[in-house]
Amino acid sequence: MVHDTYRVLLQSSYWIWWWDLEAEYVFSHLGDSLAHWQQLLTKIKKARSTFDTTEMQKSFGPFCAVDYEQVQARVNAKYDAWQRDILMRFGVKLGNKMKDMHASILKARNDLEHQSIEGLVGRRR
Repeated sequence: MVHDTYRVLLQSSYWIWWWDLEAEYVFSHLGDSLAHWQQLLTKIKKARSTFDTTEMQKSFGPFCAVDYEQVQARVNAKYDAWQRDILMRFGVKLGNKMKDMHASILKARNDLEHQSIEGLVGRRR
């Protein structure tokens, strides 16, 4: 029973920290690394199972029970908002990386074509 209570307290402090976490703080630490963004999105997806439960009460022995049905909807809404925001920001970053890559490939192609044309013109002289 003591072990279960300790575990619940640890989980509670984690969720309190998570609830107050500022999105911009997370985004600044993720930076432009798409790999970091993908890791976070994968962890978010896996962690979702924590919230997708039909259990609304946790009992600790015969005298103590915690009923968390009232807060579960709020936590789910907050979690969903976080996931949407992070996914949206990831999409923007991915789109920007794709545009940069396309521009880089286009420039390389134009450079190669220009060099090929110059090579052909140089041989004719």
